[in-house]
Amino acid sequence: MKTIVNSAFSKRVKRRVSGRDHRFFVNTAPGLSKLCLSELESILDAPKTLEKVSGGIEFSGRLTDCFATNLNLRTASRVLMRITTFKATNFRQLEKNLLKQSWELYLKQDSTFHINVATRHSRLFHKTAVAEKVQQSIAERWTGAAMDSREGDHPGIRQKIFVRAVDDRFTISLDSSGAHLHKRGLRTYPGSAPIRETLAASVLKWSGYRPDRPLLDPMCGSGTFSIEAALMAKQIPAGFFRPFAFMEWPAFRPRQWDYLKRSSEKSIQQMVKPSIFASDQDPESVRRFGAFVEKNRLTDAIKTECKDFFSISPKEVADRTGLVVLNPPYGHRLGNPERSHQVYEAIIEKLAGDFTGWDFALIAPPQYLKKHHFKNIRSYPLFHGGLKMQVLTGRVS
Repeated sequence: MKTIVNSAFSKRVKRRVSGRDHRFFVNTAPGLSKLCLSELESILDAPKTLEKVSGGIEFSGRLTDCFATNLNLRTASRVLMRITTFKATNFRQLEKNLLKQSWELYLKQDSTFHINVATRHSRLFHKTAVAEKVQQSIAERWTGAAMDSREGDHPGIRQKIFVRAVDDRFTISLDSSGAHLHKRGLRTYPGSAPIRETLAASVLKWSGYRPDRPLLDPMCGSGTFSIEAALMAKQIPAGFFRPFAFMEWPAFRPRQWDYLKRSSEKSIQQMVKPSIFASDQDPESVRRFGAFVEKNRLTDAIKTECKDFFSISPKEVADRTGLVVLNPPYGHRLGNPERSHQVYEAIIEKLAGDFTGWDFALIAPPQYLKKHHFKNIRSYPLFHGGLKMQVLTGRVS
């Protein structure tokens, strides 16, 4: 009897979830949606819809497309699968619509989950009450479903349900990613004010990074820029080393996931010699990052050295021009604005004096560059370390 029940349930899951198209929403940090759209165009095989919307990108596709985007996207924050949309102006309507949902097709009975509610111009604005209604509708399908009220990524919270109400119209989505996508599954130690991996990948894309040219990361700290560049150069997918929330869905099929990973693995490149040169003036940072490079078998792509940026001669590092990427200390890390100003002045003079012909990417405070030293200056807004910054890209003339 149990086999018959399981077979019937599997058929329902296939018919309603794995065997049909869904709408997906790819959330991005502000300013990154254009880059993410370009990534999606290369990942998805002729999606029926693909468009920029507020906060990110929407597309339609199968579950395998959801798996592929989580595996490959470098600039996205998370991927949500739309479950349902409906209008509700009171809690009775909300409850009625929620009870129609077949939650068991999307969540396992022993799931622990967090419900995230946001409302705007909605008569149902009490977030806790809305979350409780969602929780009750899930409990109607089975007993023992546990809701965790904590925010953020926690080891015990594998599933997140997002409820958005705008002008009394509700959209309910299930997070397929789990932990934020900037978590690549590689980093094992913290750095001083590290930049998020998704932002580092974006900076590299904005600056036109190419694996066939040298990359100099002379204030590497914990090495985020170098790691992202190595993943790009070796064609290793951003999510290759980490798990995802969709792996706990009833519709997840390990065979499909294994096929995607094996296909990606065939494209991974072995570098003939390192083209990424990471250095820092702090010996401990270099030691730890060098150990990380060894442990994760990235020595074919990254070479580490303890050296101060201001003593580096680019000709000693590489035999041709390339890209230099800089995330200098700023603000409270240097004590006062005047000290920050002096550091940036020194960096600009160093670039202008020694890096002629090199492309650069520099994270800097707003309005910070001597333009006469550089060509084709472009500026991209960036929110980093709690501060409004900018990414400046161009070429040293």
